[in-house]
Amino acid sequence: MVLPFGYRACEQVGTASIVTELPEECTESEVLDVVSMLNHNESVHGILVQLPLPNHLCEEKILNAVKVEKDVDGFHPVNMGNLAMRGREPLFIPCASLGCIEVLNRCSVEILGNKAVVIGRSMITGLPTSLLLHVFNLFVSKLSCFNVIIDGF
Repeated sequence: MVLPFGYRACEQVGTASIVTELPEECTESEVLDVVSMLNHNESVHGILVQLPLPNHLCEEKILNAVKVEKDVDGFHPVNMGNLAMRGREPLFIPCASLGCIEVLNRCSVEILGNKAVVIGRSMITGLPTSLLLHVFNLFVSKLSCFNVIIDGF
């Protein structure tokens, strides 16, 4: 589902949007059928899967079903892999991560060669942000609820 802000943003730039809203209790098969239908629809150029998904749905399986060239969230393994590898360009970069870089640039923060700490490891923000910061040759430390904090860290 695209949030109301998404509708307004699409209207402002003259882009049509289609929302397919499924009930929370829908089956994984129903979601995959919708993704497949959108993948094969030539008038659809991008697909957003609204995360988080209900617990009974396999997020990885559903995100992987989106064609890489329509994965405007940038969560497809090919996009994430290309983001992680030097010299490769993902088709799309996750917007929250790109937004972090934009904030740093607008605040005139020197990014290249600096140090950063990314708190969290979610696929939505933490992981892609740490990968994107590596592109700018930052030394990136990642912290999550599974880390043990050492004095002086």
